[in-house]
Order: sequence, then structure tokens, then C-alpha cells
Amino acid sequence: MIKNVKILVLFAVVMLATTGYGAERPRLVVNFVVGGLRCEEFDKCSSSFLSDGFRRFMEKGVVCSNSYYEFMQTNSAATLATMTTGAAPSMHGVVGDKWVDYTTGTVVGLIADDTAESYGTDLGSSKVSNKNLVVPTLGDEVLDATEREGKVVTVAADVTSAIVMGGMKSRSVFWLDAARGKWTTSNKYAGGLPMWVTDYNDADPEKSYLGQEWVPVFIPETYKSKEATVINMDAAGKRVKSRRPTYRDYAKLQITPAGNYMVADFVKQVMVQEELGLDDNVDVLNVCFDASRFVSEMYGPESLEAEDMLYRMDLILSELMNYIETRVGVAKDVLFVLTSDHGMSDSYDFGVEDPRPRFNVAQFRVLLNGFMAAHYGGENWILEYSDRNIYLNRQQAYSMGLDVATVQRQAATFVLQFRGISHVLTSDDLMGGSFATSYGKLMQNGFYPKRSGDLMINLMPDWIEDEDEVRADSGSLYDYDRHVPLMFVGCDLEPMQIKEKVDMAQLPVTLAYIMGVERPAAAEVDEIEYFKELYK
Repeated sequence: MIKNVKILVLFAVVMLATTGYGAERPRLVVNFVVGGLRCEEFDKCSSSFLSDGFRRFMEKGVVCSNSYYEFMQTNSAATLATMTTGAAPSMHGVVGDKWVDYTTGTVVGLIADDTAESYGTDLGSSKVSNKNLVVPTLGDEVLDATEREGKVVTVAADVTSAIVMGGMKSRSVFWLDAARGKWTTSNKYAGGLPMWVTDYNDADPEKSYLGQEWVPVFIPETYKSKEATVINMDAAGKRVKSRRPTYRDYAKLQITPAGNYMVADFVKQVMVQEELGLDDNVDVLNVCFDASRFVSEMYGPESLEAEDMLYRMDLILSELMNYIETRVGVAKDVLFVLTSDHGMSDSYDFGVEDPRPRFNVAQFRVLLNGFMAAHYGGENWILEYSDRNIYLNRQQAYSMGLDVATVQRQAATFVLQFRGISHVLTSDDLMGGSFATSYGKLMQNGFYPKRSGDLMINLMPDWIEDEDEVRADSGSLYDYDRHVPLMFVGCDLEPMQIKEKVDMAQLPVTLAYIMGVERPAAAEVDEIEYFKELYK
């Protein structure tokens, strides 16, 4: 009998060792989101990365090499909502920065809230909150599971990024006020700025970045990209076009390295003041580096500016991870996650003698409106165009006794004739059936009936919308927009390459499983299989 007991105990020990049961669960999960990070640019520059920055993830962590957003609307608001809720836009409802309320015909801003006020901001940027978020995030589940003993803190340069990632229940959501360069939050989160944030703002750290020239961090031979707009490698230091922020020109800080440095500096304050990871309750820290995305959009992902931002981001991550682990005290108690909100197209004018054509939204609206007016009568048929969604004037159609589905189909037929448009589906199409594969499925996954447009369009490969100071963009159903890095390091994880396809909606579900809390309520997928085995 004793012999059998010994055999059973030995079997149990072997099983624990081989299955990973009891793998270290973190006391702090840190989500690093680097905006607009294309996998190909990331890989191209890897030889110049530090050993404890990006390469720490790549060489010592769990790398998901085939991670994708499984929907078309790859704008930052929609993707950040997916990576925090575990759902596609069709479930979480964040289809973009704005949409049309079909009952009133008015435009609704995702973060707009007339009853809200932010602290220390200019009047036009103060009225924001999370009231239009629909489903809970991973952070919300952590707060529920720990009865608010655990902490969930979100830091981002961009207000939309902060609010979307911050979720519905967190009281610690901070962003940079573009007009003043100060850190702020809304009264919908807290009754006032924490005193430590006020003290930090009063020290005017933002002023140290004003007027700084953007000088490359490495010598010229290090860079793979040679095209530059702001940076000039000439020894004379002359610039093609100066974008140096001047007095009170704090908005420009977010399109320079300063935007990411300001976020990193504030994160260090958060670690100290919020005492994250120092007790037995699991904490979550969300950090979004929006400046990387803004720079890639403005100068192009192939530009010297974007490459220099990547090297600087490598330095920032190295310093931040070391700092955070030092603060927590035990490195294996921290799990770091690295990913991006989306990839990006090539620059419309990169590598070609004649720039690629761009989709002229203003002209498109005029022509479509003219067609609808000529066909049906009436005047203002196009209420809004946003994030590849076209919102028709349904109230006018109703008043004229028209069937809205028929009007949508008529408009779709005309829209498909435009150069640059590859696909168009109506809301009637998207609500009327299930698309199992191909472009229809991706578009349907991005469709939320109460907020998406009457028509949803996709542009041809490498086509982007014609906007001032935008050379590259996202928002399509192509791999260059949907494929993003996803890596985990810390908690004594062994290096691992996961080649199976991963849906980015699996990220918060996987983190919930690792932390031992309930998955987000609207999550539509299961955790990544590797972690399921590791932590079961």
C-alpha cells in the first residue's frame, strides 16, 4: 500500500513538472502597446536592438508570430477595445472615433460627454469620458475579482487610447492634454487629480522637451531607412522642414520622440505613487505609446523618423522593464506584454516615381450625394464618412417613403464604380446573413448595427485616404494592417515560438486565465492554447 502511495506521489510530481501546473502567476501585468508597429519594420531593425529591450521579448519570451486582428476596422479605437475586451467590434461596439446616431441623425463622438469635465484642460478638450463603452474589459474583471483591492492604471498620450483601454470601472486613467502638455483625467473617473499628479504637473516636466531638435540616436550607418523629413544626417544639421515644438505648441510633442518619453516618465511616477505589484492582489498597468503611430502616419513606416522612433522605443522599454522589476522587487512577479494597435500601409509615395493615388473622401462625398439626389431627389444624403463607413440620411429616406435597404443597395452599386474601392457591403447585407470566410467575415466582424454605417467599404491594397500630413494609414482588411507583434516575457516563462494563428481577441482572455480571474464578459474566443497548458 505504501509503495503504491509513493508511486502516485512520484507520478503527480512528474505531471506537475511536465504540464507546467503551478507556473508563476504575476502580481503585476504590464501591457505595452506601441502604436502602428509593423512586423516587417520590427524584424528589419532587430539587429540594432538592445539585449534587454525588444530582443528580451524576442529571445527570452513567448512569441506569437502569427497574431492578427480578425476584423477590417483596424483603427486604434477598435483594436484597443479588442485587446482589452476579447471581442470584435461587432460585439464591443467600438467601431471608430465617431458614428451617426440613426435616431437623431447627429454625429456621436466615442469619448464625447457633455456632462464631463477634465482637470486643468482647455475648454474644448475637457468633456470626455468612457460613457459610450459598451462591454467590460479585462481590467474591469480584475477590479471585480479583487473587490477593488487590485489596481488597474492606464497611461496614454492620446485621450482616446487611454479611455478605451481604461475600461468602464477603473478610476486611474490618465492622458496628456495636447494643449498644455499636462497629465489629466476626467471627473467621471475621479473627484480630482491625485495630489501626486498635480505635484508632477506643477514641476512642468513638459517644458524640458520644447524646442528640442530631433537628432538621430545612432550614427548614420546604423539606419536601414534613408528618407527623412525632419531628421537630416548632414553634418551641417540643416533640416528640410522643421517641426520643433515652440512655446505652448505641446501638440507637436506627440509627433516627436518626446511623446513617448513623456509617457515613460509618467509611468515611473505611477509605479512609485500607486505602489503597483507590491501586495498579493494582482494589478494591471496599460501603457500606450501613441507617438510611434503618429510618426509613422506622418512620415511613413519606411522613413528614418519611424526607424529612429523604433530604436528609441527599444531604449525606453529596456529602461522601463528594468525599473518596474526593481520597484516590484521580484522579477518573476511581473508579466510584460508587447503588442501594437495595428500595422500600417506603405507610404503612398514611397519607392515610386509617381505617388500612388489616394482616396479623396471630400470628392467622393460630393459625387455620391449628387448621384443620390439625382436618383431620389432631396439634398443632404451623406451625413458622415468615418473609418470606411458611409452614413446615409435615413430620416430623409423615411420621409420620402423609400425602403432603406433598397437605397443602400442603389448607393452601393454606385460606390463600387469608384477607383480605389475594392469591396462594399451594406448594413442590410451584414445584418442579413453570416459570412463564413474571406472579406465578408472580416467586414462583418467589424460591424456593429447601432453604430456602423449604411455602407462599409474597403480600399484597394496600398490605397489610403487623402489627408493632410498623412503618408501611411491603417483601416483595411489586408495583412499589413491586421498582423501585429504579440509577445510575453517574465514570470519565469521559457522562450517559445507559437506559430499557430492567434486572434488578438485572445490576449485579454489569456491574461485573465494567467491571473486567475474571470474572462471579460463579452469575450468571444478561448485563451491561447500554450498558456492553457502552462497554467492549468
